[in-house]
Amino acid sequence: MHLPTAAVFGEAPVIHLLGIAAEAQGPARSPTLDDELARLDRTIGISSTASWALPMSTLAALLELIADILEADPAHDTPPAFRAALERAAEGTDPPGYLRTLAGLVRLDADRQYVDHRELRCAPWETDALFPRLQRFGNQWLDARGSGDGAGAGHFAYGVRQGIEHIHADLHGCPEQLAALGAEAQRMLLLFPTPRRLRDNVRSRLHWATQDTVRTVLTQLTDHMDRHHAQHPD
Repeated sequence: MHLPTAAVFGEAPVIHLLGIAAEAQGPARSPTLDDELARLDRTIGISSTASWALPMSTLAALLELIADILEADPAHDTPPAFRAALERAAEGTDPPGYLRTLAGLVRLDADRQYVDHRELRCAPWETDALFPRLQRFGNQWLDARGSGDGAGAGHFAYGVRQGIEHIHADLHGCPEQLAALGAEAQRMLLLFPTPRRLRDNVRSRLHWATQDTVRTVLTQLTDHMDRHHAQHPD
């Protein structure tokens, strides 16, 4: 299979969407597919980059394009991961028909009103998508130091500084990583302005995250930028 063709079937977002749909259609039916599509819509909508690159309407069109390909050639050489994901999501129904139905639901959800996080909490996959840099930073530098509640604020802040200095040593670490890390920390505090809302939405994936620890990350990043990257007049 040529790589461009494989990418249509085998890479995000189609594989991600089929996995989300399969989970929602499982025996527990919780979360529901409607809720998961609402989460997907707001995850794309909250990012200007994602909205520009792949709006929900384009995702729906991509599903319909794949349905056309499979209908014209049921034996089309699709990647194994895609075939497994589609079989799991379609649950024995006609695969092209299922993809068209899913495309219709995606398109319909794109026309609905934005669902706030107070009404519909983050799913674990949504937390991963919204805060990937904070998650990686926490896994590398913070999880072993606890949430900051009992480990000691100074101990936690030291871990944050160590991580920042490590990234700073990379030639492009600050503009490409630390700036985005700070944006994610600010976004988390803005989306979840109370301890309970932050805990309910992200603590399943970022065990160290509290109002205080996220503020510590943001404060340390700001201090680093002021000390090392302040703009001086020529």
